[in-house]
Amino acid sequence: FFLGGLRANFHSRMLLLLLAVVIGYIAYVAIGRWIERRVAETRLGEQRRALFPPEVGISPGARELAESPDVELKKELYRIRDGSQIFFHILKPKGKTPTHALVFLHGYSSTGDLYLEFLSELARSGAMVLIPDLPGHGRSDGLLLYIPDWWVFVDQVWTALELVL
Repeated sequence: FFLGGLRANFHSRMLLLLLAVVIGYIAYVAIGRWIERRVAETRLGEQRRALFPPEVGISPGARELAESPDVELKKELYRIRDGSQIFFHILKPKGKTPTHALVFLHGYSSTGDLYLEFLSELARSGAMVLIPDLPGHGRSDGLLLYIPDWWVFVDQVWTALELVL
């Protein structure tokens, strides 16, 4: 009698475990599809550029900087050798020759627009500040936040910087 009860208890626990795994998998798929629907229109660089045209600043500080009397803001797409495009913000002091160049690389899942207001102070002090949207970020080409090969990613950034400098 005792062993029979253990077997029944074991089988009911296994069924509960199986049920929990199935429910967990269904929830995982459902959440993944929900997230995918939310970001589908921003998956590619072209789509992100259509939603956020380069001539329009994303943040309030970026919009104000476009009208600044002492900082020149250029926004340009550069095509690199693999055919993809990297978007750059280039800040320079207006009416002065830059004394040095700085490159600012934003973090994962970010964009250069968010730092323009802060970085404009460096341009006011005489620096030319280069702010690329890294591949797969912001207005640059690439699948949103996807870095399939780190060394290809680094090469794309390096190649783009060589074009700008």
